[in-house]
Amino acid sequence: MGELFPATRWILKKLVSRPARRLFLILFLIAFVPYASLRLLLFRSERRVAAVLKGLSTVRIDHSTAEEVRQALQHVGFKAVHSRCSSQRCDYSIYINSYPDSHLADATVSWLYQHERAWAILHAAGVRLFIFHADYQIERGVLGALGYGLTLASADRSVAWVDARNVRHFDSDSLLPEYDESPNYRVQPYFKQPSRQVRIRFTPAATVTQQKHALGFNTACIWGLRACETLADFIPEAWHDYQEIKASTDRRLRSSDPCPTSILGRRARDADSILLVSIDRVYPRVTEVNDEHYQIADYKLLRILKGRLNRQLKEVAHSPDFFHFFPTGDSRPSVGFHRGEQLLMFSDNSGNIDRPCEVMPATTELLKNLEQMIASEKQASLHFEGDD
Repeated sequence: MGELFPATRWILKKLVSRPARRLFLILFLIAFVPYASLRLLLFRSERRVAAVLKGLSTVRIDHSTAEEVRQALQHVGFKAVHSRCSSQRCDYSIYINSYPDSHLADATVSWLYQHERAWAILHAAGVRLFIFHADYQIERGVLGALGYGLTLASADRSVAWVDARNVRHFDSDSLLPEYDESPNYRVQPYFKQPSRQVRIRFTPAATVTQQKHALGFNTACIWGLRACETLADFIPEAWHDYQEIKASTDRRLRSSDPCPTSILGRRARDADSILLVSIDRVYPRVTEVNDEHYQIADYKLLRILKGRLNRQLKEVAHSPDFFHFFPTGDSRPSVGFHRGEQLLMFSDNSGNIDRPCEVMPATTELLKNLEQMIASEKQASLHFEGDD
């Protein structure tokens, strides 16, 4: 072949010659060394994030001391940044980026975001960009709050994010049945990108497992070569909890007791107002809204159990959800709908009765239990405000 194609033989000899091999090695090192450096920096940052999350998952709000928190975070590898202190409280923050902050790094990221193909190639090769922030509060020597947020750039240059932190109680503007099912722990996909963005909230009463799951970000999404795409990848344990809560809620609403007394504790804590009312009048007419038939009724206020009167009681519309219509066509009224019947009415962000269990029968036992829960929550609130 060499005799027939002397040029080919000459080229092959040049390609395997010592100078050519040196050139290939130099080119390989030029490409590999920066890539390996980026991967090592990313691995270091991933280990720090994992250490922070592991440490925060082992401490308990209102129980762990400042020293216990310090011990839990001792393997992070750097000191938490102290932001500010007062006589009673100190706030601490920890910031971790995928790569050290510098003008060169900022310029490189800016260039990559302008060149889609280059970014996609690097992302496929395991180069990730993320921003991580964790914070915690020490109040009078005891852990009072904690949380974290992580934003991760995807191959298409969009972002996935997780924001998880504790709250003292939840907002009162919704009576979603999922919140009754899990009163101290919520996994809330963000409506704009529900498969890739999520808020997780938990109260001090959440279980150790729930707090661990809330802080259980899968750090392999930062370091691994396989890119993570959905919340099932980013927060596998919390996502499983979310699915279980939805399934459990559905089973309860389909059961013979869709509004059990077990949901009262959360409502006594979170509802702005709870009213004891009676049905004063049931109108014969039915109003149709979006192909659904709304029954109209007047209520009479008997007593304010919590808060204040913050909704109208005349000509209140009741959606089919009030009667527990289900996809199977089955319907079971949660309460009777007769004049004079006494009911508990919980605050909601709607003037209608359009949530299951928004009103419940005011039996003597249920009313007694609810009043005790409201009194207990009031005492707890006063105690907490006194600590502040």
